[in-house]
Amino acid sequence: MEFIQQEFLGKNQEIYTIKMARKEDAKALLEHSKRVRGETDFLLTYPEELTMTEEEEREMLKTFHKTQRQFILCVYYEDKIIASAGIMPLMEKKKVLHRASFGICVEEKHWGNGIGKKLMEKSILLAFEAGYEQIELGVFADNNKAEKMYHEFGFQEWGRIPKAYHLKDGSYHDEILMGLRKECL
Repeated sequence: MEFIQQEFLGKNQEIYTIKMARKEDAKALLEHSKRVRGETDFLLTYPEELTMTEEEEREMLKTFHKTQRQFILCVYYEDKIIASAGIMPLMEKKKVLHRASFGICVEEKHWGNGIGKKLMEKSILLAFEAGYEQIELGVFADNNKAEKMYHEFGFQEWGRIPKAYHLKDGSYHDEILMGLRKECL
């Protein structure tokens, strides 16, 4: 799967660049992942739980490039990754190879500029081009902005898991399971 980088104008009139992550992006992608996890509880992991080394990240990105069925898109602003989104198979089992898992994160400073929507648009297109028939995700039930954006792209609620997330502060949060089928576009 080849995706040439593309520039786009954010709602803030700033120029951003979206491109497929390559092994050369490993260090910057890890730095971004740690930064964004320190800004919000709406992601699955805390910054200190990211234990992947730069070399491991590089190898993972090389593998993604070879398989053509999993990828990470990055958005750059002023030569720094400020957002990313990934598509990967739910599992490498024949019965579920038609199902993709999706994740996305945008650094807080860049929220509201249309970056998440651009990542969604490109990720959905590339996932279906890669042969997936449905894209699945989980979202914190109280992450209203993300849930609204997913609905705008046609995702539907497929279920809920009560108390799916247990945060450091002791609070619990439900997870909404959402999905998008290719034929529903």
